Amino acid sequence: MDFRNAKIAVASDDGQNVSSHFGRAPYYAVITLEKGSVVARERREKFAPHMQGEHHGDGGHQQGQHEHKHAAMVDSIRDCQVVVARGMGDGAYIHLTSAGLTTILTHLHTVEEVAQAAAQGALEHQDKRLHHHGHSPL
Repeated sequence: MDFRNAKIAVASDDGQNVSSHFGRAPYYAVITLEKGSVVARERREKFAPHMQGEHHGDGGHQQGQHEHKHAAMVDSIRDCQVVVARGMGDGAYIHLTSAGLTTILTHLHTVEEVAQAAAQGALEHQDKRLHHHGHSPL
């Protein structure tokens, strides 16, 4: 994919740094690139207000609850083509890719570094950052 012409949602704890775990990040820093230039930036809440507090589960959720949580994480970025985090569980990864999002797990630490790498066509996925939690595929 040509990331130089894309809307990229970066999972973030504060809007500036890339979250080390997608599922725990409360925000997306959304970057819009056109011809390799950043033309827009915004911060979006990852969960609708009624979902606040539900995304920090204790790992004891049943599969249906995970699917609901993953669906809620996609709702606010339906207009994006790419999602970026520094780490992610396999259940979230499967759900995001099934929703049509190119999912990139990166070593980059800041949203600005992600924007620069995408603008240069150098944003790369690192599969080793995928956390296997034993979820069955959707």
